[in-house]
Amino acid sequence: MKKITTLPGDFKIYVKKPISVKAIQIDEPFEVETLEGTFKAKAGDYLIEGVRGELYSCDKEIFGETYDLIDDMMPITNKIKKIIAEYSNRKVDTLKLVDNFQNDLDFDDLDMVELIMEIEDQFEMVIDDTVLDKIQNIGQLINYVEKNK
Repeated sequence: MKKITTLPGDFKIYVKKPISVKAIQIDEPFEVETLEGTFKAKAGDYLIEGVRGELYSCDKEIFGETYDLIDDMMPITNKIKKIIAEYSNRKVDTLKLVDNFQNDLDFDDLDMVELIMEIEDQFEMVIDDTVLDKIQNIGQLINYVEKNK
């Protein structure tokens, strides 16, 4: 069998398809049965389930250069709407940027405090109390978070 150590000069350029995979970082050395045989992985490497359910390991540095956590990529608007939907018992796709927290979503003062605390936790920020009275609808909250995150 011929041993290849570099790409031949006539190779083509490809881009990896943007697909999502399940993965978990393992904090101890592990072995995994892959389609190519048994692989040994180091502590801190990732165990990945591929698109067809196959398992494989990935070095933690390569994983970091190749994959992004989907939650980290969720746009601010979608993330805030998801939080509001949970607090208002509504579906995300029914929420509009102009929806007023008090009039349209039936939020009382306590609901608003809980919502703001959740937004602060999720976005690792503090929303100044003096601004709260100015935030009347979903769009205003999103604009505030985008500008101050």
